[in-house]
Amino acid sequence: MIWGKRLFSGLDYWPYQDRIAQLMLTNPALNKQFVMVSTKTADRVASAIYAGVPSEIHFVGFSSFERVQEADLSRRLQRLIVGL
Repeated sequence: MIWGKRLFSGLDYWPYQDRIAQLMLTNPALNKQFVMVSTKTADRVASAIYAGVPSEIHFVGFSSFERVQEADLSRRLQRLIVGL
């Protein structure tokens, strides 16, 4: 799994939520490997959004996300945005 993290204000992450949904539609055999989750930050307006995809080719559309290792994911994930 390839993971990326980016801070967003409010619902500004929606284009990436749509991108994950499109990837799920075009890659049905990999559906369970496309995930988007969020955690709160110290800034009450911003959320840390994590996007997980199965391979490098799928991560291309998330270039503005900072790459993170799965072991570095927050253990306090608070909301599943997209996933099965």
